[in-house]
Amino acid sequence: MSQFASAEASPRSPFALRCAARTFGLVILTLLVAGCGRSDQITSYTIPTTVPESLVQQDRMLGGIVPGTEKVWFYKLVSDVDSVSAIEAPFKEWVQQLKYEDGTPQLDVPEDWKRIAPGMMQHAKFQIPAGERMIEMSVAELGRNGDWDEQVLANVNRWRGQMALPPETEKYAGGEALQLDDPPSDAQAIWVSIDGVFKSGPSMGGRPPMAGAGGMAPPASAPVAAATPPAAAKYEYELPEGWTVGSAGGMRLAAFNVETDEGAAEVTMIEAGGDVEANIGMWVSQVNAESKPDDAAAVLEAGEEVTVMGITGTRFRLYGEEGGEKAIDVTMVPLEGGSSLFIKMTGAPAAVKAADKPLTEFLHTIKPSANG
Repeated sequence: MSQFASAEASPRSPFALRCAARTFGLVILTLLVAGCGRSDQITSYTIPTTVPESLVQQDRMLGGIVPGTEKVWFYKLVSDVDSVSAIEAPFKEWVQQLKYEDGTPQLDVPEDWKRIAPGMMQHAKFQIPAGERMIEMSVAELGRNGDWDEQVLANVNRWRGQMALPPETEKYAGGEALQLDDPPSDAQAIWVSIDGVFKSGPSMGGRPPMAGAGGMAPPASAPVAAATPPAAAKYEYELPEGWTVGSAGGMRLAAFNVETDEGAAEVTMIEAGGDVEANIGMWVSQVNAESKPDDAAAVLEAGEEVTVMGITGTRFRLYGEEGGEKAIDVTMVPLEGGSSLFIKMTGAPAAVKAADKPLTEFLHTIKPSANG
């Protein structure tokens, strides 16, 4: 009996090993059964899909609107609030002290401002140092027409739209009177300061490049070669024979080079705001330096209804003065949200006229992209 007891207690005996194995297997089986009988708990988490307001970069747009007798001059920049705050006072003072000769501003600028190539629809463009940033400031012009207060309201509300803000109905849409040292007309100049989130392209004076040890970043208006136009994400189209993809970027959704027997022209596609009258006034002044308000009214009257993407738009042909160097053929298609799609051809009058039919065919092929 003592031998049996001794053998049972010995951890090295076969009997003891068999007992240990049975006990271990029983424990494992018990754990498995217990585990199979318990349902796992699923915990749900709600993850926000929008960026907290505190993390959204706040931008500031500054603009001076100066009316001449026949033209209106726009001085505009936009960047983050901190950078703009650093140059706001000197920029405003610069606009106030500008001199005008024959209605045109003499753009004398500080030594540290750098003049760069202007973008589409711009008279001039500069880079202004603001700490580590270079802020782009654009100078643009358009014809003055209609009621001055209404023209100001339309343009300030266009800027508010670029800052993701709703339009205003009050006088000047929140702008304030700006006193000038050398006013080019008796109408009131306006100063605009708008805080929001800038949502337009950098060619409009958007978030600027950073200055680094390796030198200045290239200006945002520099041409960007595009083998496939960016508009492909939003629009589809078929290019007429002789058209090739050009340089897109900034506000340009797409650009095309057009070759005709009468010379070259360019077609661009952009989305922008602004009322019809203000845009026509600007286009008229671009094709005819001696334009008058009545010229814009005549162009508006001659507008041709066209259908693009099933939407009724208007096509305007501006061939300018006889013997002029520039013509514009532009189609304005209203979009949801108050903006419009502009398909605009520019070039010498003979070339633009020669490309009239291909442009008509191109307009009929445009449609929203399935991937847009």
